[in-house]
Amino acid sequence: MDKEYVKIQQEMKVNSLLKVLRELNILKMKRIVIDYAIGGGIAKNYYLEPQFTYDLDIFIMIDTMDDFHNIYTHFRKEKCKIENVFICIKDVPV
Repeated sequence: MDKEYVKIQQEMKVNSLLKVLRELNILKMKRIVIDYAIGGGIAKNYYLEPQFTYDLDIFIMIDTMDDFHNIYTHFRKEKCKIENVFICIKDVPV
């Protein structure tokens, strides 16, 4: 595979992840979530040999089940696609 193509693909993934993190920080600013942590393959890639992962696993801390509902309400208003266990934020399954 062309090295330039791979570089462009990696930059696109990083940009998408940054957009997702901005959205998650908005949830913190709105006090819908207390905090969040990145888990799964992305977190593993930080410590071990990088490997492709399809999604971004997020662990959230909330006060009440109403806050859980508010997360979905927020992303529905943002026109994010919700399918199965994923909320697609900026085209990244979370």
